[in-house]
Amino acid sequence: MATAGIAPRIALLTIALASLLGLTLAASAPAASPTASASAKRAAALCAKRTASASAAGQRRRATRRCVVNLLRSSGRRVKDTAAPTVAWKAPLAGATLSGTVQGAGCEATATDDRGVSSVAIKVDGATLNTEAAAPYNCYFDTTKISNGAHTLTAVAYDAAGNSSAATVAVSVANASTPTPAPEPEVEPAPSPTPGDASAPSVSWKAPTAGATLSGKVEGAACEADAVDDSGVERVVMKVDGATLNTEAVAPYNCYFDTTQVEDGAHTLTAVAYDTAGNSRSAATTVTVANVPVPAPAPAPAPDPTPAPLPSAGSLVVGIDGGWGGWGSTETTYRAQLGAAVTRHEWDPALPVNAQDALVLKAASQVHTRIHALLGANELGSASGYRTWVIAFIRRYGLGGSFWVEHPELDESRYAMTTFELGNEPYFGGMSASLYADTVRPTLEEVKRLGLPARVILPSRVYGTDTSWMDTLYARIPNLNDLFYAFADHPYWYGHDPAQVSAAGPFGRIDVLRRRMNEKGASAKPIFITEYGESTANCGSECVSEAVQAEHLNAMLTAAVTRTQWKVEMVSFFQLLDRGTNSGDRELQFGLLRQNGTQKPSYPIIRGAIQQYRG
Repeated sequence: MATAGIAPRIALLTIALASLLGLTLAASAPAASPTASASAKRAAALCAKRTASASAAGQRRRATRRCVVNLLRSSGRRVKDTAAPTVAWKAPLAGATLSGTVQGAGCEATATDDRGVSSVAIKVDGATLNTEAAAPYNCYFDTTKISNGAHTLTAVAYDAAGNSSAATVAVSVANASTPTPAPEPEVEPAPSPTPGDASAPSVSWKAPTAGATLSGKVEGAACEADAVDDSGVERVVMKVDGATLNTEAVAPYNCYFDTTQVEDGAHTLTAVAYDTAGNSRSAATTVTVANVPVPAPAPAPAPDPTPAPLPSAGSLVVGIDGGWGGWGSTETTYRAQLGAAVTRHEWDPALPVNAQDALVLKAASQVHTRIHALLGANELGSASGYRTWVIAFIRRYGLGGSFWVEHPELDESRYAMTTFELGNEPYFGGMSASLYADTVRPTLEEVKRLGLPARVILPSRVYGTDTSWMDTLYARIPNLNDLFYAFADHPYWYGHDPAQVSAAGPFGRIDVLRRRMNEKGASAKPIFITEYGESTANCGSECVSEAVQAEHLNAMLTAAVTRTQWKVEMVSFFQLLDRGTNSGDRELQFGLLRQNGTQKPSYPIIRGAIQQYRG
C-alpha cells in the first residue's frame, strides 16, 4: 500500500531502525556478520514499507519494531541452501596414464555436503560416463572407446538444493595399438581354435518382485539383482524405463531408485550384466510406483457471488509464483496438478548460473511449466557483474541455450525461458531509480548488441500518480524503448478491494502506468503483473478471509482480461502454497492452498484461469 509522502517516511523509519536493529543483533550474537547486517537492513526496509500507513508516529514505531522482530525470528525458516558440495578426485592422480577399463578404486571421487550429496556425475571430456547416487563414487571408464592422448576426467557433485561443484583431473590414455597382420601364405586349413568366451552372464532380480508397489527411495536389499559368469561379472547397470540409475562393479548389485522422480504408475526396472569379454544379458521386472497421495482437497465453498465466466483466451497467460530454491516432492506434485503454463521463479546473481539446473530439469520434465526468470531480488550487485551473469544465464536457459543441448530429451521449444525480469522490487532493497538504471543499462545494451532471444522486463514502481521511478529510467537510459519488452507491476493493496476507486488502488495504479507508458512512446509494449495476492493470515486490516481472498483475486483476474486497454500479457499470482501456519504472520499465508494441501476458495478460480489463459 502507498500514500503520498511515503518515501520520506520510509527513509526516516529505516534510519530510526538502524540503532534498534544494532541493539537487537548485538544482544543475540557475539558479532554481527555482513550477512546479518544485510538481513537486518532488508528487514528494516520491508517493515518500514508495511507499516508506513499507520496514522501516528508512535504507532508506526511500535508496529515496525514488532515486524522487524518477527522477521528476524522467522528468518531461520527461510534460509536457503547455497553452499555447494565439496568434491575431489581420489584416483587416478593427475598425470596418470590409463589403459583398458578403469573402474572401482582405480577411478574414484570423494564428495561431502553439510546437507547431503544427492549424486555425483562422472565425465570424460564433458561426456557422462555414469552417475552415482551413493558413495563410493566410482566411475566406469573404458579407455579403449576414446583416442590415445590427453583427456580430462570431471566429477560433478550435486546436493538436494541443486548446488553443484566440479573437480577435474588430467590423465593420459595409452592403449596398445593392434598391429595389422602381415599376409600369410595359403596353407591347408587347420582345425579351428577353441572359441573364446561367448557366453553371456546370467542375471535375475532378487528384489523387488514383479508387480511390487514402490514408494520413496528404494535401495540396498530392497532393490538388488543377482549376476554370475564363469569368467567373472564386470559390472551391472541398473535402469528404470531405459534411463540409467547407477552402475555397480561388485556384488551385491543394488540399485538406487528415488521413485519420487518418476510419475506414479507402471515402470520397468532393468539390470544389465556384463562380463569381462563384453558379453551382456539383461533381466527386467515391472513394478508400480505409488507415492503418498496428495491429501484429498477439502470441499471449498464457491465465492459468493459466483464469478461470471471470463472472456475467451487471447495472448494473456495466467501463471503462479514459484519462489526461490528447490521444490520438494510434495510441492512438485502440487505444482504439476496446478498445470501452470508459466511459473515465475527467482535466481540469485551471487550464485553460479547453473546452481538451479535441477529445478529447471524438474520444471520441464515433471511440472511441465516454462519458467519466467526473475534475475535477482532487491539487490543486483555491480553493473558489470550483473551484466556478465545475466548474459550467461540467457545463454544457458534461453532458446538455443547450453542447458537444452545437454538435455535433448526435453522440448526446448516449449520450456526454454523467453522472459527475464531484471530484479524484483529493487526500490525496497536500497536502490534508487538512478542506481537501478545505471546497474541494468549495461545488461540491456549487451542483450540488444548480441541479439539474444530474450524479452526483458523492468520493474515500474507506480504509486498513485507518482511515476518518478519510470521517468528516471527513461532519463538515464538512452533509447530505452529499444531495449526492453514490458514493464512489471506488483499492485498489492493489502486487505482492500482492488476495484475500489482510488489513486492508490491497483486499478488506479495500472491506469496511471498504462497512460505514462503511452506518453513515453511505449504504447505497444505490454504490462506484466508479476505479483498479486492477498494473505489469509489473522493479521488485522492487511489480511482477509479466505472467501474475500477469492473475491479480490477474481476481481484482479477479471480486470486483466476485460480491460484490454491495459494490454496485460501476464498475471502471476502469489502464491500456490501457504508457507506456515502462524496465523499472525502475513507473509506466510498468501497461498491458494493451505499448508496441508487442501484448497482455499481461490484455488479453483485461479486454476481454471490458468488452464484457460496459456498465452
